[in-house]
Order: sequence, then C-alpha cells, then structure tokens
Amino acid sequence: LIIIVIEIIRFDYPTSARFPIDLNAIEEEILKKSFDPSNFIDLHEQPLTDNLTCSIITPLIASPGCVVVTNDRIYFQAAKGSVVETSNWLISDIVATARRYYGLRDCALEFFLRDETSILLSLNTRKERELVLNLMPAEAPCHTDSTYIVEALNKWICGGLTNFEYR
Repeated sequence: LIIIVIEIIRFDYPTSARFPIDLNAIEEEILKKSFDPSNFIDLHEQPLTDNLTCSIITPLIASPGCVVVTNDRIYFQAAKGSVVETSNWLISDIVATARRYYGLRDCALEFFLRDETSILLSLNTRKERELVLNLMPAEAPCHTDSTYIVEALNKWICGGLTNFEYR
C-alpha cells in the first residue's frame, strides 16, 4: 500500500478576517449605491424624489435597488448583482395605483399601467410610499383610497360595475 500524506497548510490570517463574513454590511454597501443620472432617458427630466431604497417585487424574486421619480418617469435601478439592471415607466402610462402590504409591512405601492401590466415596489417606510404616491397623476385613482372604494360600491349597487370588473 502506498500511503499519501496530504499536509494542509494553514495560513496565518487572523480569525476575524476569515470568519464570520458580515453579509449584512456587504448588502448595505451595495444598497447604498445612488441612482446613476446617466440612466435618465431625457436630459430635461427633473428628479422629484431623492434616491429611495426599495425592491421591485415579482412572483418569485424581490430585486433590491433604488427608485427615483422624475417629472416624466419612474426609474428603478437594481443593486449591483441583481437580475434587472435599470427599468423605467412613463408616469403618463399609469392608469391606477394601490397601496399594498409586503412582508407584513404597509409600505408597498402597486402601479397599474396602460398595457395592463403592473409593478409592485416595496419601499422602506410608509412615508416614502406616500411621497411617491402623491407624485402620481391625479387622473390615476388609488384603488385603496376610501373615496374610490365608495364610488366603486355605488356604481356596483346601481349596476354600473359588475363583479368581474376591477378597474
């Protein structure tokens, strides 16, 4: 029998440098990345919000990043390493909005677009969500406002809205 002895060479790094890796600190640094203004479509766009940390929510993925609202568009820039790079939507294409819960927190906002798609953004706080919501066009109703719900109920009572109509 031939016995092969393998000697493991141990490097003299301090234990704290090897383990544990602080993943929260790494993630925090990635999320601090501010919005890149070169992503604006039009040079004349004026940002109406600061860089707001958020996540765009799809059925299986929550992609962290940041959102900026301008006078023409909503921009989402994914944090480095995420699947989606930068997305934008015209504010004029938003036909409705809705306040949403995400992760048991009342801080998400859903946008319903003219092409019958929707986008769900989870912001850090309710205050940030309300800031973005207040920048949406007046003709795009918020489906979770009590005035909208009362109007929809009255339409339904009068037969102007069926059980299968959502907008």
